[in-house]
Amino acid sequence: MDKKPELMNTAQAAEYLDLSVVYLRRLAKQGKIPAVRLGHTWRYLPERLIAWMDAGCPNMSQQPSLFDKIDAPQEVDAGQ
Repeated sequence: MDKKPELMNTAQAAEYLDLSVVYLRRLAKQGKIPAVRLGHTWRYLPERLIAWMDAGCPNMSQQPSLFDKIDAPQEVDAGQ
């Protein structure tokens, strides 16, 4: 079975990046930080945040691969 990616919520990611929650949410809305919108909340992959910082904090147009969608785990057919 595939392991689900560990996602951080906005408060966790803000603490991790030493940013305010409001500022981080604004960056996510503007597409300036790798984030995934799930319903009404934003989620962040720690690996993408590290890569984003290592790349000099580019926006989506500068480095689109950091902003690719996260692949959902494939469901396994119980009949196989």
